[in-house]
Amino acid sequence: MGDPQETESGVLLRIRSDDLDAAARWLAVFGWQFTVRKPAEFKVSVRKVAEMLAAAAD
Repeated sequence: MGDPQETESGVLLRIRSDDLDAAARWLAVFGWQFTVRKPAEFKVSVRKVAEMLAAAAD
């Protein structure tokens, strides 16, 4: 899942997914720092997964 490309500032990973929540969970597994550029709907999915993980630590 994904097409990594090396850039001057790191690695750009382009992914395609029918399930953005699943893609966000998949990225969380690796523990990498990353920035979502687009789409905005994926940012929502990443926030949802982050909130779920944070709640698990309470």
